Amino acid sequence: MKRLLFAASLVLVSLLSAAAQNTKPWTVHRIAERWSYEEVPVPEIKGKPGVFTYEFTAPVVVACFISDKTATNVRNAPGGKVVGKIPKPGTYSLTICNPTNGWWQILNGIVSDDLEGNYIEFEEDVWVHNSVLGIGTRNYDGQVLPLRAAPRTDAAVTGQITRADVTVRPLDMTEDGEWVKVSWNGQAGWIEHSWLCGNPLTTCP
Repeated sequence: MKRLLFAASLVLVSLLSAAAQNTKPWTVHRIAERWSYEEVPVPEIKGKPGVFTYEFTAPVVVACFISDKTATNVRNAPGGKVVGKIPKPGTYSLTICNPTNGWWQILNGIVSDDLEGNYIEFEEDVWVHNSVLGIGTRNYDGQVLPLRAAPRTDAAVTGQITRADVTVRPLDMTEDGEWVKVSWNGQAGWIEHSWLCGNPLTTCP
């Protein structure tokens, strides 16, 4: 949130500067991807509109937990330089976004320790590999979950999750977050997000 407010402040300063130079009126600035809009009144400059509109949003995300037997490296880019570690032992949960070639960005650089109630916050954008991430399934009554070749219900079935409440690894995600590509037991395919649970300690409702 601090970064977003700082970015919005920079945009506002740029807007006022451009208006002062009698450039073309600027009314909409896209800060991120989607969701809500907000209008912020600003002083009129040389008769130009005094409202600047920006879009406040959050990225599409999926909740998960660390599933790693050793301390987990975090990097400054997909496959980039190691800039920190998530230590062991611990039960850590996090929210991930922006899947890129097997890497996921940690939302806001925050990882929580669910057993201790503490959290780790990295000062820069950081990434982890999908091989250290886990997500539980919600088939608590033993439902067989199909893994599909494409993110739609009529796509061919490439595999099945046949055991209740297992841990899968996230590989990819659709832009709307409705489907997540996962691997389990040597199989890979797309599953509806509603069947996944990112809480490492308890079941999801």
